[in-house]
Amino acid sequence: MNWIAYMKDGSIVKETTEFPFSDLDLGNVEKFKITETGSNLAVPFACDSGIIRFTNLDLRKLRRLEDKSKLTFEFDSEKGFFKMDEESLKRYETIMVDDENTYYFIEFDQTGVFNINGEKLWCGFELVDGTMVEFKNQPPYNKIIQYKNGMSEVRMRNNTPVQKNDKTLNYIVGYKKVHRHEDIEFSLHYEIVYDLLNRYVMLNLIMQTNKELPGKIFFSYGDKTAKIPIKLTANSPMQTKRVLSVIG
Repeated sequence: MNWIAYMKDGSIVKETTEFPFSDLDLGNVEKFKITETGSNLAVPFACDSGIIRFTNLDLRKLRRLEDKSKLTFEFDSEKGFFKMDEESLKRYETIMVDDENTYYFIEFDQTGVFNINGEKLWCGFELVDGTMVEFKNQPPYNKIIQYKNGMSEVRMRNNTPVQKNDKTLNYIVGYKKVHRHEDIEFSLHYEIVYDLLNRYVMLNLIMQTNKELPGKIFFSYGDKTAKIPIKLTANSPMQTKRVLSVIG
């Protein structure tokens, strides 16, 4: 997955090993995006023939490659894995499928509205008098949430590790925000979970108010809407989770 920040000055920043987003000035982010690019695809390797079959390459670009073109891998002894050198990585990126329409993406900007593969998502709260409090359009959205969860499996033999398998389980992107409506404060912890293990995208919303509040929580996603009656207790967090779509 690519983590991309579009800055207010027009520049674009991609997260890399050399530049983690913990070093990013979140106050100057205009739009934040996570994009599936095929970089985490399983790559079949035949150890008897030495053949690596990348599954995300553009056949049209492969035909233009010269015979005996090389991709060079270097071993990182500290981290315990092989990676392409800089020149090979650049060559690899030129032969990948680069049509973003073929990949999943999740983004949000300073409207606070999520865009999940072209479908807009936002939430709100309907008061008992029918007033709709929309959780959007209250910038700045600068408390950005972005991280991933994973696991490592280590195979042992006679108390000696002989094999390690690292897996990314899910990616999480979102933000924290206090939305205000008159004397009501809605403290939101707003996450979109891209789950690789179970193959779905899920909304995880934790909401807290500064006063007791009956009403309905409101969800708008694509061309669908839903309302759930609820009674919020002052300073008591309420969590709701909803599967938004299945990853094809």
